[in-house]
Amino acid sequence: MKTSNLKKRIVMFHIGRGGRFHNEGHLTFVVFNKIDECHDWQQNTFSKDRDEKGRFCNPYLTDCSGNVLMDADQYHEAIEIGIGILNFDNEYDTTYTTYTDELSVAELEAMSENPYYGVDEILEAYEYEA
Repeated sequence: MKTSNLKKRIVMFHIGRGGRFHNEGHLTFVVFNKIDECHDWQQNTFSKDRDEKGRFCNPYLTDCSGNVLMDADQYHEAIEIGIGILNFDNEYDTTYTTYTDELSVAELEAMSENPYYGVDEILEAYEYEA
């Protein structure tokens, strides 16, 4: 399957523990969504519009502990376009979005392993042209 034949669309992946031995770095296809539609975004992040001195600034995104997940530019891109990365711990809990025309071989394989979408549904969703 050539990714150049895929309709450009946003897809979401999660990197965490998984596979037979629950190893770290396991890539899973989540769904066809923008990053701000992610469950982790909605439940575990906060939009801040003040800096550490209490002055107004461009909005940015933090986790529950106040760690910055996205600076103002990344946050704006995530809201406007839907592309972004939520990296909560630098090891096992990362969710990200990308365009279908930029998919790697590993991402295509993760999509084919998803139990909720068969190959036909994925190709249909992309309007794949052979």
